[in-house]
Amino acid sequence: MQLRLPALVIASALVLLVFVLRRFAWKPLLKALDERQKTIAGNPNFKKYPAFFETAKANLKRLVDAGVPFALGTDAGPPGRFPGYFEHWELQLMVDAGLTPAQAIDAATRRAAMFLGAEDLGTLEPTKWADFVVLDANPLTDIRNSRKIRAVYVAGSEVPSINQSGE
Repeated sequence: MQLRLPALVIASALVLLVFVLRRFAWKPLLKALDERQKTIAGNPNFKKYPAFFETAKANLKRLVDAGVPFALGTDAGPPGRFPGYFEHWELQLMVDAGLTPAQAIDAATRRAAMFLGAEDLGTLEPTKWADFVVLDANPLTDIRNSRKIRAVYVAGSEVPSINQSGE
């Protein structure tokens, strides 16, 4: 069984990170992101990106249809990538590529755990960690509903939310 931090410790660390970013690093970070965006947009190949992107989506669909194992992963770590935020966009892009919402959700949960070799994660079953989100709308009818989060649970315990209104 892997070591897990209590949800309160994780939530406290996130609150501290937000405080530090707001107090000390927010403006330099935004300036660095702005400079990075200008550098990328100035690349002569930048205008070709939409066509490359469509090809990548078509290739994903082809690979999935051919039975190639796949999962959703994160690029969290580079500046401007925030864990938990971009995964919702990735889910939507997978559906835009032709996967069903169920396939995209499976890629983000069961298949991701399988790729990581994390046998105690990925599905809700006895003996596994109960990490899950409670949504206000069905993501199987519209994958964008994955963003309508009511609550987050880690190891079966609800993570305190900064959203006091419940929206």
